[in-house]
Amino acid sequence: MVENIARGRLPQHRRHRRHRSGPHRLVSKVVKGRLWGGEVDERVVIDEVVRGVALAGQLTDARPGQSLFGPFRGFESKGAMTWSRQWREAIPDDPVHPSRLRRTLSVEMAARPGGLLATKVDFKHLTVATSEGYAGRPGHEWKKDKDKDKVRRTIEAYRQFEQGQLPAGPGADSLMAAFRSVESELADHEPGPVKVVTDRQTELLLEKKTSVLHLSAANYCWFGDPAKALCLKLAGTRSAAAPLTGLCDTSRCPQTTHHLLHSPVWQTSADNGAVLPASSRIRGQEKDRLRAEHERSMRVLEEIDTAAGKAG
Repeated sequence: MVENIARGRLPQHRRHRRHRSGPHRLVSKVVKGRLWGGEVDERVVIDEVVRGVALAGQLTDARPGQSLFGPFRGFESKGAMTWSRQWREAIPDDPVHPSRLRRTLSVEMAARPGGLLATKVDFKHLTVATSEGYAGRPGHEWKKDKDKDKVRRTIEAYRQFEQGQLPAGPGADSLMAAFRSVESELADHEPGPVKVVTDRQTELLLEKKTSVLHLSAANYCWFGDPAKALCLKLAGTRSAAAPLTGLCDTSRCPQTTHHLLHSPVWQTSADNGAVLPASSRIRGQEKDRLRAEHERSMRVLEEIDTAAGKAG
């Protein structure tokens, strides 16, 4: 369906009459299993797809009405890629095709709730394990950036704790206990000539928590004790060096926390759960699942808002 998106056919944002927001619908053509020439169809898409299609429309040389991702040599758009290569050495000189962005796309997809299974389906992998390996080993440079991001996120969560913006979720009490321990150590350290607490000191004290942090779009997973990990219990295993993202149940696992930056993801889930059941294309059991997902998302949002203002 993506290959048949025409340039100029941006996703439409339709609002449900009972809700202030609604999903984006991408209009394209489905060819496989349809009549000769394909049939016009539409799919509900997330915000990232909307921005991706809009950006692709600016980069491609396809004329309005032509296939946006069809057979073409590469992105150029009146010298846009030539201009970009002046500032980004990593962009190769030969034509850049969307298929060369598969690894980046898989990493971003796998980081979203349920994204690992979506990656398996979209990339047509035989097993989820293949998708997990494909998305989890993108290269040394990416690993270093990820480690830096984990340090930054941990310190950010600690600073929010100091300001009274507390974490929510099943693992909130455990995380706050660790933060209180760090707070106590910083308060009791020998002042020396000048008592200055730097980010480096805080980083060293939080090093243990940072080492077990696994980032996700909807939650933080503090994978400190595999025996407590709900995903491993569901999989029937106790020996794993990392959580099983595809089996994550963030609202029940005792090692997960939710923070203010996770609210947009849960809000999107709540909006979809409120709007999609009204579609005649969705069957009864799926509607029940969507309603349950909506209730769960609203509950998590309420917990995040309450915890953020708990000490206020």
